Amino acid sequence: MEFTYLGGDGDGTCTDGRTCPSFYATDQGTYVVQGGVLSPVDLAKLQVPPGEGAVEIPASLVEVIRRAHSG
Repeated sequence: MEFTYLGGDGDGTCTDGRTCPSFYATDQGTYVVQGGVLSPVDLAKLQVPPGEGAVEIPASLVEVIRRAHSG
């Protein structure tokens, strides 16, 4: 899978110099959101099935996602 960086939230800096959390497009016609991993306790509250995960992102990243998807 190939990833194209579409934007990120300016609240933190990743080790590669990009902002975190971030939003990516893939060559599979899908998107990937990078964010903070939920604790096992919080993840259990969502009843996420095996093979799936959940991350937390700031509300400000939603605008980055909107711009990237509509543009």
